[in-house]
Amino acid sequence: DYSVKTSLSSTKDRYNASELDWGTKLSASIPISESIHALLDADVFVSQRVDALTYNRNLFRIKPTFKYVSSQFSVSLGLNAVSETDSELDINKTKAYPVLNVDVNPFPGLHIYAGYNGDIVRNTLKSMLAENQWLGPNVLIVNTEKTSDISAGVKGETGDGFNYEGKVSYAQYRNFFNINNSLADTSKFSIIYDPAKTKVFSISGLAGYNFNDVFRSSVKAEFFDYAMGSTEEAWHRPDLTFNWFNALTISKKLFITADFYMLKGMKAKNFQTGITQKLPVIADLNLKIDYLLTTNFSAFVGINNIFGKQYERYQYYPQQGMNFIGGLSFSF
Repeated sequence: DYSVKTSLSSTKDRYNASELDWGTKLSASIPISESIHALLDADVFVSQRVDALTYNRNLFRIKPTFKYVSSQFSVSLGLNAVSETDSELDINKTKAYPVLNVDVNPFPGLHIYAGYNGDIVRNTLKSMLAENQWLGPNVLIVNTEKTSDISAGVKGETGDGFNYEGKVSYAQYRNFFNINNSLADTSKFSIIYDPAKTKVFSISGLAGYNFNDVFRSSVKAEFFDYAMGSTEEAWHRPDLTFNWFNALTISKKLFITADFYMLKGMKAKNFQTGITQKLPVIADLNLKIDYLLTTNFSAFVGINNIFGKQYERYQYYPQQGMNFIGGLSFSF
C-alpha cells in the first residue's frame, strides 16, 4: 500500500520577494506478517527564495518504522532522519530522532496512547505569510527544530455519535519563532527566533457529536505554557484557544455552518518605546450559508465577526468589524 503526492507553489509579495517551492511525499506500508508492518514515510522539499539575495533551501526526510498491531494494542518504533540545507546561511546538517508510539485499546471505543518523537519543522515564506501578511522585506526564514516531543492522551467514541480526545504534550524546540512589530517600522512585522531551548507545555481537549450526518458539532480547547530560552515572551502567541464549530444540513441543497472562536493571553511589544502590551481577549462568531444550485454549482453568503469587535490579532492592526461576503463556487 503506497501513495505519492507532489505539489508546486509560487509565492510573491509587494517587496519583490518570491519563493518557488516543490514538495513530494511518499507513504508506503508493507505487511511482514499479520501483526507486523514495515512503514516508510519520505519527504523531499526543494525551494528557491528570492529577496535581497537569492538562495536555495532544501529539506529531505525519511522515516522508516515497524508497527506491531494486536486486538488490544499497537506499538510502532522507528527513526526520523532529516537533512536540511540553506545556501545563504551555510546550513548543511542531518539529524535523526527516535520515534515511538504506543496505543492501548482496553475495550471498544477507548484508546490510551503515548508517544515520543522529534523533527525539523519546515518554515517557508508561504507559511510565514499565512501567519502574518504584514511581514517586512528580507525577513529571515529558518526552520525550527523540535528536539523532542513527549505526549500522552485518551480518545474514543460512543455508539450514539459522541467522540472525544484529551492530550498532554511537553515539547522542546530550537529556533522557536515568534512574530512581533519590528524595531525599524512598527507597521511591519519581524520574525524573532529563539536560538536557545524553548519548552512548550500544552493541554488540549476535544469533544464532538454527529447526528446522522445532519448535524455536526465539535468543541476544542487548548492551553499553552511557554518557557522561552533567550527571548522575553512568546510574542503574539495565545496561551488559550477555544473553538466551537457547528454544521447543519437543512436539505440536500441547503447547508449552514457556524463557528465561534476565542484567543487570549497574547502579548506584544513596541521595541521603539519598550512598552509591552497584553492584547485584549478575541471572541469572534461567523456564519455561512451554502445553497447547491446544481451538482457542481453553488451559491454562498457569509457573515463574519458578528459581534462587530475591532480586536487586534496583531498589534496596531484592528480586525474589520461585522462584514458580509457572498459568491458562487464551481467544482469539477
